Amino acid sequence: MEKPRKTAIFSQVPTLEEPRIDANILIRLLQVAIDRDFEAAEVALLKTLIQDPCLNFQAVADKTGYQMYYLRGQVGPRLWADFTEVFGRSYGAEIGKRNFGDFIHCFLEKLSLMPNSFLQQDLEQHQIAQIFEPGEGEWAIAPSESWFYGRSKELDSLGKLLSQYRLVTLIGDVGVGKTALAARWTERFGAKSFDRVIWKSIAHAPEPDILLNELLQEFEVKELPQKLSEKMSVLMQIIKRQRCLIVLDSAESLIRTTAITALDPYTSPDYGRMIRFFAEEPHQSSLLFISRRRFNDVLRLSRANRAAATMRLEGLQPKEAQRIFEAHGLKNSSDWQRLIQIYAGNPQYLISISEYIQTVFSGSVQEFLRCDTVIVPDIVCQEYITQIQEINAEHRALLFHLAALKDPVHFDQLVVNLATSMKSQSALIKALNDLTEMNLVEKQQNNAILFGLNPIVKKVILSFPFIGGS
Repeated sequence: MEKPRKTAIFSQVPTLEEPRIDANILIRLLQVAIDRDFEAAEVALLKTLIQDPCLNFQAVADKTGYQMYYLRGQVGPRLWADFTEVFGRSYGAEIGKRNFGDFIHCFLEKLSLMPNSFLQQDLEQHQIAQIFEPGEGEWAIAPSESWFYGRSKELDSLGKLLSQYRLVTLIGDVGVGKTALAARWTERFGAKSFDRVIWKSIAHAPEPDILLNELLQEFEVKELPQKLSEKMSVLMQIIKRQRCLIVLDSAESLIRTTAITALDPYTSPDYGRMIRFFAEEPHQSSLLFISRRRFNDVLRLSRANRAAATMRLEGLQPKEAQRIFEAHGLKNSSDWQRLIQIYAGNPQYLISISEYIQTVFSGSVQEFLRCDTVIVPDIVCQEYITQIQEINAEHRALLFHLAALKDPVHFDQLVVNLATSMKSQSALIKALNDLTEMNLVEKQQNNAILFGLNPIVKKVILSFPFIGGS
């Protein structure tokens, strides 16, 4: 079979505001980009998802006539692997079912910025594959997700903070949508509000010196200074001249979990120095840290001179969460609120559990709830295991004690129960504070203040007792 070597796109690129997308044209472009023809099942899957990326595999199967397990297990993975190989680096994320809608959205957006002379020529593979490459004055597309429900108030709040403060931290639980919210804001408003947007994941906890080098290279600084202070000064001069947004994702990697955090909170002491420098020195730019944990330096700065602020992202509101269930075709809407309560409105949890319910129980929420169990998505489970393994022995003892309890408990009872594993009441207070900040312990406040675990954390701890260590 002859490979699709090149193609003319079309005289008029569909804009993002148009209600319909020409799926055939998009599929032809994607075929040229990955340098092979799609099979019939791949075309069917792509056409259906281009029109409605929120559909699950069962819904796609119903529309196309192919078996759900075939689409999910064979057809989809091959497409995602090919797209990631060609577009993954320039798009900024691995491409899969969950962010396919966003990938297509960004693809069309980039096409709409191309001149007509580019669009009307016969394009070859490398030209289409490079559509995501940022040109002069552009910024790389931030990673995002096709699932994004509501959050209009949160988008507005984040925008106000970024317009008022030099340093902002966006914190929240695993899967609550911190990265998706920040990415959606930069997608919609970044180019209008800032001259330049730079997005970097620092999950690998780079040394401050290396991180500064990478940021300076993003600004095309040719000769990098040797000393840390000089690098900070050069970056400061840049963000004084230009209005820039620098987003550092997975910033919790910079916070130590096994040390005396009040005295030595960061993986490198220079990070504290950098945070204070970029918050206190006047400039016209903003730094956004996306993190599961709060930065105490940011909290202190916000109290002192309002140069910094923290925004905590909570779960979805019920109406927003219900849109996830509707998109997945779940039944028994009267039981949906119970699901929202169990999973605290966390969108990643709700999407995963909806897929389980659709596949195993044909969409019946009632049948799933009858099992009286909690399912933790694999990726979320692994993140919690890693997080718990990194904390010290006293903190783990507290978590395992709370997991063994049926109901939340008062502080006084914890003092009695943990008399042998906690050195003092002050140690218990610090442990509760740290674990609450890490979103591992929940505090309930009605007539009395009680401490416990949410169902997800409890399930992980009870299912994987080895994370308790020796």
